[in-house]
Amino acid sequence: MAAVKAKRQRHLDLITSSTLIVGVDGHSKSNTAAFTLASGKEALSPKKFENSRKGFLWLLDKVDWITKKHNLDNVIYVLEPNGPYWMLLARFLAERNFVVKVVNAYQVKMNRATEDPSPEKNDWRDARSIADLGKQGKFNDTTLPGPVYEDLRSLARMREGLIEHRSAQK
Repeated sequence: MAAVKAKRQRHLDLITSSTLIVGVDGHSKSNTAAFTLASGKEALSPKKFENSRKGFLWLLDKVDWITKKHNLDNVIYVLEPNGPYWMLLARFLAERNFVVKVVNAYQVKMNRATEDPSPEKNDWRDARSIADLGKQGKFNDTTLPGPVYEDLRSLARMREGLIEHRSAQK
């Protein structure tokens, strides 16, 4: 229990009064970002952006505009890792040395339910819930696999496909 408290405190120490928390609900074609200040106030209403380099650059421009407007010097990106879609943005941000954290999908669901008991689920609510979990320090550290690991995974998938194809041919 002490280790959990220490981890949570370490996460909360990352969040100062000059921190912007960007909660991102990712999907295959587009993502939704919510922009929350450490105080809990929404810096900008949630916005959709493409799940592509063009969309990621748009997001960085928005974040830059918000940090200048509110005189912020710290940004934490909090993502919900669903499928492979989140990794594109996570890798893009990590390559630029941004702080990237992840939250569990179940946490998002439970947090959303405590915020508003309405059963309605949408990307804006999820992005806000993800940002709120980030503000509370309820996130996990993430390490992205390196290119060698990704190559091995790709080759393993290709091998499995070839084995299936060979079996079908037999």
